[in-house]
Amino acid sequence: MVDAGRPSINIDAMTSGGSGIAVFGQWTGCDAVIGARCAVSATGDSTVRATFST
Repeated sequence: MVDAGRPSINIDAMTSGGSGIAVFGQWTGCDAVIGARCAVSATGDSTVRATFST
């Protein structure tokens, strides 16, 4: 979990799709990951990457 005393941003990835739609794989660069949700502290620049597969 991100430090409760600091502002944070949550990013949710779409985890299901139809035929020909990329499917979520994983997050990198997050302070915390819960399922398809990435949490990042809003204290400075961060790089977050979501990986999808077809």
